[in-house]
Amino acid sequence: MDLPQTREWQHGICGCGSACFMACCCPCFTYGKVHYRLKNPDDPTLQGYSSLNSCCCLFCLVMHSGVGHCVLQLFQRIEVREDLGIQGNAVKDCLVVYCCTCCSMAQNDNETKSWVNHEGQYAAPAQMMYAPPTMDAPPTMGPGDGEKVAVPGGPRMGM
Repeated sequence: MDLPQTREWQHGICGCGSACFMACCCPCFTYGKVHYRLKNPDDPTLQGYSSLNSCCCLFCLVMHSGVGHCVLQLFQRIEVREDLGIQGNAVKDCLVVYCCTCCSMAQNDNETKSWVNHEGQYAAPAQMMYAPPTMDAPPTMGPGDGEKVAVPGGPRMGM
């Protein structure tokens, strides 16, 4: 399901949080989870997901054979970008994967987490909400509340 590429990445390459730890320590699990979310967008709670799945095993085997895991990660990044309608191209994807495979994988994980909801449609991250100001206490006027303050160069007050 390729969407028109109309939006930017919602999660930065360096803003990966706990997903980065998982991508660095257990990249095969992260790779498998992202693959599952892409193929099963109607399962946002990952009820049908198993940590040890075929994609995880494939990634682990390829990773221990050399640099082939970067190729798998590149193809997955391109798939995430195209399926979620994110702007970019294969050259940028290649550079990101080559320079920081773990961060790229964590970004894919975060993007697909934000993407799936109960309808299997993209769910934008919640916007920050501000509470309306309360009028419980009157606003203060500053130092001394009503105290006369001398202004440099002005007339002297309160003397």
